[in-house]
Amino acid sequence: MHGSYTLEETGNRAICIYCGQCANVCPLDSIVERDECPQVRQAAADLTIVEETSELIRRITEKDRPLPQFTSCCPGWVHFAEMYAPELLPHLSTAKSPIGMQGPTVKTYFAKKMGLDPEKIVHVALTPCTAKKFEIRRGELHGAADHLGIPGLRDTDQVITTRELARWTKAEGVDWNALEDSAYDSLMGQASGAGVIFGNTGGVMEPCAPPMPTSPVKAPPRAC
Repeated sequence: MHGSYTLEETGNRAICIYCGQCANVCPLDSIVERDECPQVRQAAADLTIVEETSELIRRITEKDRPLPQFTSCCPGWVHFAEMYAPELLPHLSTAKSPIGMQGPTVKTYFAKKMGLDPEKIVHVALTPCTAKKFEIRRGELHGAADHLGIPGLRDTDQVITTRELARWTKAEGVDWNALEDSAYDSLMGQASGAGVIFGNTGGVMEPCAPPMPTSPVKAPPRAC
């Protein structure tokens, strides 16, 4: 990404942004993600879309922050901007990523709804990206601790990648074809189809997304 690995050119700072591409291309498999195997489809993409869209509308109408607005969902991209393009930081959305929102939501809203002790919840996120392991350890992600007044409470406790999950299920002898279909666990009670298109170009700002077919409560299409 930087074109050089000499620390002299980077002010003695490591250029790693935790994207995990080195693990993908290492010919000897000597670089691998830190295995944290101990999720379900449910994520908080809907929350992120609502927040980012609302912020964009505010930026346009109230002109309180500069345009264009860039997504802040990718921790690798955010870390890259922090190191190499700090002039772009005011353009980043102030909204957390889906995982950044899901963690405190699980330990506050969901814990209260289900009558659970948030300190006994181990929140594990399943992601395709190793940079999410870095993201959940950022010092800023302590929303649940602040809201509940529990110092040291992590919003998200662990992240495992899809590759880790594949290795884990293979080691446990899980036969996917033999598993029965079931509905996803509903965190918020309803969801749209936005989580499915979230990672596609334009998906974050898609104005109308059809309801998820597995949702127990169908949400009406959104209008920006």
